[in-house]
Amino acid sequence: MTKKVIPITELAKSGKYDKDHNQLPRQQVNPLVGLILLCLVLLSSGCVKAQMLLDVHENGLSDMSVALGLTSEAKALMSTQGVNIDQLMNKAFSNSNKAVTTRQWTDGDYEWTEGTVSSLSIEDVNKRMNDNQGMVKSFNLVQEPGLFKNRFVLDMVLQPFANSMGTPNSNQTINPSGMVEFDMLVRLPGKVIETNGVYDQDQNALEWMVDYNSPVTIHAVSEVWNWVNIALFGGAVVLIIILFLLGVAILVLNQTKKQPL
Repeated sequence: MTKKVIPITELAKSGKYDKDHNQLPRQQVNPLVGLILLCLVLLSSGCVKAQMLLDVHENGLSDMSVALGLTSEAKALMSTQGVNIDQLMNKAFSNSNKAVTTRQWTDGDYEWTEGTVSSLSIEDVNKRMNDNQGMVKSFNLVQEPGLFKNRFVLDMVLQPFANSMGTPNSNQTINPSGMVEFDMLVRLPGKVIETNGVYDQDQNALEWMVDYNSPVTIHAVSEVWNWVNIALFGGAVVLIIILFLLGVAILVLNQTKKQPL
């Protein structure tokens, strides 16, 4: 039976394809993983660098970014195949109802393309990540309000990269192990007080490297000053002091008036 050949730009939608770009049995694959595998199919060798960044802000809104790094030769090769990285980035966020902004930069031998969706609520981030079962086993981001400090708690388990590719198939000829550098980056507001990640000074973020065979547990807690409550409390204290001094002044003035001349 002849295998069905699909257009090269559609390969990212499938989690399995062989060296001849033939479609293998359909699998549930994360769009970013499909994008990485597409690059490996086109390039046959070499290394693909990928990053996912979750940037949480003090107001509870978050930005989510996906970045892909390729050498200039690899990018040129993909261009000759009619593959547009910007379009593929948009497909990676195809379930988003927000606009995707892209930017490009060069770092050493790699040319990077990044897609970002901004101003996501914590509820939206939790839903998106937990719906992404091909790549994320569990995800929970919580904002815990406090009197003077707010806490942000992140607990996440990333699936092994091999799981993201779907069930192994004897016809599959591509093994991304050793060919893909995939990092999960997280920025939390305020001061990080607990984490099992490594601080990346260049990225100003916590970093975890996705493992090909083993799940990766991510934990981080940060604290940020609750300036609204601090301002209200400080204002109340100042008002109490003013009222106290005013009361003392009135009392002294009344006593002075009662004294005979």
